[in-house]
Amino acid sequence: METKAQQAKLRTSVATPILVTADNFNRAETHMYFQGIVKRSGGIGKFNHRREVTPIDNQGVIRANRDTLYSSAVFDLDAGPVTIALPDPGKRFMSMIAIDEDQYASTVYAPGSYTYTREKVGTRYVLIGVRTFGDPENPKDIEQVHALQDAIKAEQKNSGAFEIPNWDIASQKKVS
Repeated sequence: METKAQQAKLRTSVATPILVTADNFNRAETHMYFQGIVKRSGGIGKFNHRREVTPIDNQGVIRANRDTLYSSAVFDLDAGPVTIALPDPGKRFMSMIAIDEDQYASTVYAPGSYTYTREKVGTRYVLIGVRTFGDPENPKDIEQVHALQDAIKAEQKNSGAFEIPNWDIASQKKVS
């Protein structure tokens, strides 16, 4: 159950729905995905760590890897820069992708500390997605992946808010 504070941080900024066209589809689609991540994470600026391999019949992205666990969060860069620290995964694959509201992306690899600003990203919001390789058939290996997920750290002075336009869902579905 969301608190009133969480509900206030997840809102649309316009009462009348905005028609989605080919010209603004990318932004509307991005906001739809970002909104889902904010909800699953329990708010803006919080990581949601998927603890199991993504089910084939319930994928948030096309063709999620069958040997990878995902972590994701959306950050409001108007609230200030965010620094993400990735732990040292040893020889295990761990990558991080930063996706802006226009669907431009950049990828880095663990370990390391990476800072994102509005100036660097170019949009108010940024999605941070972390992929960590694991053997879903080996419970001990998955425990190690969970420990790596838990070691991902985000530092930001405050989380800001998630305020997106009220996109018209019917027109968005037609354009897609």
